[in-house]
Amino acid sequence: MEKILISFLLLIMILIAFHDFKYRAVPLFLLIGLFIMGLFIGMLSQGYVPFIKIFIINFAILLFMILLVTAYFMIRYKKGIKGVIDNYIGLADLIVLLSAGTFFSPFNYINFIIFSLLIALFIYIPIIIIKRQIKYQIPLAGIFMIILSVFFTFSFKIGLNLFFDDYFLINYLKLTF
Repeated sequence: MEKILISFLLLIMILIAFHDFKYRAVPLFLLIGLFIMGLFIGMLSQGYVPFIKIFIINFAILLFMILLVTAYFMIRYKKGIKGVIDNYIGLADLIVLLSAGTFFSPFNYINFIIFSLLIALFIYIPIIIIKRQIKYQIPLAGIFMIILSVFFTFSFKIGLNLFFDDYFLINYLKLTF
């Protein structure tokens, strides 16, 4: 059962990445499917009450981050909230980040966001420089999905739940530094 769920989830992630890279748009049914799968897998792995607590904390983290980014773009470019979401952030990116909040503990969620955004910068800054387009759209949802699918595959292969296990990452960082 677990293999089927993970396989279906990976298929959804790959389809989201494909659509975001190719069309710079993601069908709503894929985003809803990702969110529902995240809720289902999170509740199965953590239990209902702990999962709800974790998801509320992750939602608060995402909301705080969105408010900061939106305020920055509103002040910098003098646009309303709708203009910021339409032109700079992207609704699919927000839904993917919300869905990612169902897969991680708060500590790992913050690390996932930071790591994914750094990867996006390392990939797309050279492209922006080469194309000389400052307003180049970065397919964040696609990048998030590729990183998350690699993380899921790795976690499943080694047989550990790395998503809610904060101690694994902390111990790994202690060993490497």
